[in-house]
Amino acid sequence: MKHEGTGTFRTLSPWPFAVASLLLVALTVYLVHVYAIVHWQIISQEIRLRLEIEDLIAESRTDGSEVQLPSDAIERLEQLLKRSDSPSGTVLFYLEIYHVTGVAAAICSAVALLRKPRWVGIVSLPFGLLGLYLAAAVM
Repeated sequence: MKHEGTGTFRTLSPWPFAVASLLLVALTVYLVHVYAIVHWQIISQEIRLRLEIEDLIAESRTDGSEVQLPSDAIERLEQLLKRSDSPSGTVLFYLEIYHVTGVAAAICSAVALLRKPRWVGIVSLPFGLLGLYLAAAVM
């Protein structure tokens, strides 16, 4: 942006970048927390599903190459299939945006560090590093 009549460009303050870094880190922490909750729900559901399927296999009879399930086992299998058809995997996929928000927090912090007054950038630097650390976390 030009000042009127001066011909020089105004430098941006570091405050918007520092605030953006802080907000992005807060969003990243929240997304990582929700991701962990959903991830562990999926894992526990998968373990329970695997154990119930193993029980169904143990209850089945084999005649040659055919597997025969009792009638109540077929109903249990249908219920298991309905339970396993949840949108948790899609939610988990969208929550992985925490990688992007963490890197964006680090970039905002670096830009704030390059602006004057530098102390604002120095204060925002730990938030940027935390965002970068969380972005590198793989769950």
